[in-house]
Amino acid sequence: MLRLLLIFALAQLSVAQTTWDGLRFKMSEEDVKKQMSAQGFELHPVANDRGHYTATPDYDLMLPDLRITLPFIPELNFGTSGMSVITLSLDTAKFLTDNPRLDPMSMTLISAKSIHDALVTRYGQPLEQSGSCNKVDVPTLLGDRGIVECKTKWRGEAQLVMVSWYYHRGEKKFEYFLQYQAQASGL
Repeated sequence: MLRLLLIFALAQLSVAQTTWDGLRFKMSEEDVKKQMSAQGFELHPVANDRGHYTATPDYDLMLPDLRITLPFIPELNFGTSGMSVITLSLDTAKFLTDNPRLDPMSMTLISAKSIHDALVTRYGQPLEQSGSCNKVDVPTLLGDRGIVECKTKWRGEAQLVMVSWYYHRGEKKFEYFLQYQAQASGL
């Protein structure tokens, strides 16, 4: 019986897990390139970082409660077993160029709350959360700390979904990362 359970658990681990934009964890670099190309993306290897690619053009995220798009730069990482991590980095320069009446503080408020709410709708309440996250507001961003940040983690279907962002008041800088990582199931 124990042997049968172990075989079942290993079989579950070997199944390719679907993630962002229809990609599957463990896909080969060649298969990902073909699928991304069919969707209008081109993969570019990152210099001196084997198995790490960025995609162009940006992935424009549309959320139901926003009238603007959030442009993300997709990054894909491959290991010996195929694709293992996808990171979407908010293209803050493009966001501000496309929305000239907004500033990094506005971008923080819009992105942090809207994406957090969409992820809660999709995956439920976070497993872990630290920082201001979806409770960020103008007084917090103007506060004495100067840096406001968030780290949040959800469990999706056979994947972990992690958000990490920070706003630096003095530098007027906002960085936002959304990451999908394969998670072993059944063990």
